Amino acid sequence: MKYKFSLYIVVIFMLSNITLYSNEYNVYQQELVQIYKVGNSKGEFILDLSTPYDNGPSAISFDANGKLYIVDIVKYRLVVFYNNKFVNEYYNLFSCKSRQLEIREDYLISYGDQCISIDNIDFRKKAIVYLNESIYKDEIPNITNIIFTDDIIFLYLKNGSILSISNLGLDWEENNKKILGHNETEALFEFGEKYNLFGLTIDDKKRIFLNGELLTRNYEAFYKYWEEINIDMKDHKFIPLKPEYSDNAIFIGKDVNNNFYWDIGLSHIYVFNKNGLVLELFKYNKKREYKTLPAIHPSGDVYFLDYDENGVYLYRVKNVWDPEGRERWHKESGVKDLEPIDN
Repeated sequence: MKYKFSLYIVVIFMLSNITLYSNEYNVYQQELVQIYKVGNSKGEFILDLSTPYDNGPSAISFDANGKLYIVDIVKYRLVVFYNNKFVNEYYNLFSCKSRQLEIREDYLISYGDQCISIDNIDFRKKAIVYLNESIYKDEIPNITNIIFTDDIIFLYLKNGSILSISNLGLDWEENNKKILGHNETEALFEFGEKYNLFGLTIDDKKRIFLNGELLTRNYEAFYKYWEEINIDMKDHKFIPLKPEYSDNAIFIGKDVNNNFYWDIGLSHIYVFNKNGLVLELFKYNKKREYKTLPAIHPSGDVYFLDYDENGVYLYRVKNVWDPEGRERWHKESGVKDLEPIDN
């Protein structure tokens, strides 16, 4: 179900201590598509509701095939479902308390509060990096301003300089000893093949690209890059969020059509198309207080997870902003659309 609001003055929305400027947005009703049981069997979840934090699933993500990965912080395991059917579970994976999970072709990247852990897709642990004050002082990189390639992590500091760590391993103290400063990091790009930086380039504004595509999980860098290209605001379907109000903007993924999704204050979601134009802005109707960040299915559907003493609930907002991409993914993958559950 969709509701549309149009206002003829600039409206200020307070979203978790941020300000969102827009003259129009949509509201979508989430559909309940699955309920997972509370219990100790495979595919079930143990909840510790006696504590206010870290008492259940903490992050969700999808891979390119539509497999759903749920991080169970209580048992330090990863539970995998496909088309709502249990596939497998893996223990002792994450050294960080995962708040966000990214699934790539070869890696699982877990982002914690001040920690990143990287695992190979075959679940052999690869690396861990802590972002602690003793190392970075007052210049600790924001977790949204970190780029990981096959062998190197790039960390943008608050002052705009870039650090890097290569030859990553499991000993985080040893990893932090390998930190290269800004000048050394920029020099890496002059000898890209030597450091396996195939296709990676850096411009004069310290932005990193892979085969010409901007690599960033930082909204301000994303916005300013596309602002240079899309000067005419009329091409946007909705007014984009200005960087000065983007403290709580978190990149949550891309879909099969290369649309970019940003969560704003656990309340609104901006969808930018592959040309950096705003395709959709919607507020998700928060019937429940979701315990994790939203996750993007390759079809473009947006998923939410919540839980209470009776179960773990998976909700969805269907992709209506790019129906062609959604239909194409389901047709090519052969995966049927999930049917909503009456609740």
